[in-house]
Formats: sequence, C-alpha cells, structure tokens
Amino acid sequence: MGNDLRGRRSGLVDLLAVSSDARGQGLGTGLLRAGLRWMLRAGCEEVWVDTQGSDRTSLHVYQDAGFATEYVNLDLHLWLES
Repeated sequence: MGNDLRGRRSGLVDLLAVSSDARGQGLGTGLLRAGLRWMLRAGCEEVWVDTQGSDRTSLHVYQDAGFATEYVNLDLHLWLES
C-alpha cells in the first residue's frame, strides 16, 4: 500500500498464485476477495493488479471482481542460474 501521484491511498495485487492441482476450486477468487476486504479496511481508495496478459484464467478472475484494463505493460525477465 502507498499513495499514488494524486495522493490517493492505493493497494497493489502483485502476485497471486494457486497451485495447478488446486485450481478451479475458487481459491484464487477467495484470496483476492480477502485481500480486497483487507485493503478496504486499511483505507485504500483504489487497487491495481499486475498480472500476465497471456493468463486468461487470472484475467477472468480479476475482471469478474470488477477490475478493468487501464494499460498493458511489457516486462522482460531473465532468470540467472548460479
């Protein structure tokens, strides 16, 4: 949580994951709803989500919760092996 450039208290869902063998049971939706309730009680006025645009299941969960795409960002990752 923090304040955005307009001074509004905002929250961020940066990573929400459910194990592949537990998917389809509503766990992701339940976790998201619990997090949103917590952010509301903490005084957040808005919530942002970072998710993978190619993950249609997670996009559906967030859209069903009322989120709308505001912009799309491309992040590149490189995992270094030690």
